[in-house]
Amino acid sequence: MENKGFMSDIVKDKKLKSSDVQEILKKIKDSSQGNEIFEKMQQEKTTSLKDSIEDIQRLIGQREKLSKELLADMDQIKFEVGNIITKVATELGGVESQKEQIMLKQKQVEIEEVKVQEKLNCWRDIADLKKELREREQELKEKETRLGMIDDLIGG
Repeated sequence: MENKGFMSDIVKDKKLKSSDVQEILKKIKDSSQGNEIFEKMQQEKTTSLKDSIEDIQRLIGQREKLSKELLADMDQIKFEVGNIITKVATELGGVESQKEQIMLKQKQVEIEEVKVQEKLNCWRDIADLKKELREREQELKEKETRLGMIDDLIGG
């Protein structure tokens, strides 16, 4: 019952002084369940951050893979258009052949433009994901440091 009372005091008074924190830490240390509760909270918070970091790393890999697949598909289409240009040049003659070849070459240029755009989009997406990854890693590092310090205070 004593623990319930001191926890309700914490909830009521959200602004804690250093002496209050020390008193709370002492009560947690004195509590047989305090260490278990603290360790469980610590583990849940760090596990959540670690899961988030793994998800971001997985997303980076998936985005890189997707980009490679898209670029390979576009290269294949460009190659096929090149084959059609060659076929048109040999089978058709005159002005029709030239118009068809110009149109198909324009399609090849458009495919190259799409490839460049995909490379830029991929770079941006990965840069954003890496930024988020660095933030989560920093947050995890800070949390582990703070929790280690609190654990030292409770344990020592």
